[in-house]
Amino acid sequence: MPPELIKRIAEGAADHGTTATALVTSILDEGIKMRRFPYITYHPGASGRRAVLAGGPEVWEVVRAVQELDGSEDERIATLVEEGAVTETKIRQALAFYAAYPDEIDARVGLDEEALREHEAEEQRLQRLYAR
Repeated sequence: MPPELIKRIAEGAADHGTTATALVTSILDEGIKMRRFPYITYHPGASGRRAVLAGGPEVWEVVRAVQELDGSEDERIATLVEEGAVTETKIRQALAFYAAYPDEIDARVGLDEEALREHEAEEQRLQRLYAR
């Protein structure tokens, strides 16, 4: 690799508090996935980098919405399209991405479910507090 690239990798790793190897591995992994699924990109967030539909919601949100709907595959997708958040093509790409990388998306769905449970517990504690 050119010395300038090695320097930028080292600087980027230091900026993100990681090793050069971990940074390069992450970049390569994301890049390969994005080439395979052109409507998918990665964005940073409080809980790490995550797959996002270009101009739309995160992939896990699409998967979760499809799981929560009733009907056939086409009916579920049509419902999401009618809600206007994203096109059918992008929804299908998000679902194909999920099929290829289920562990990555299931982990995000799990984090959301955990956050929801914690929020509900907080609300219950508040209700008990005010019930006295």
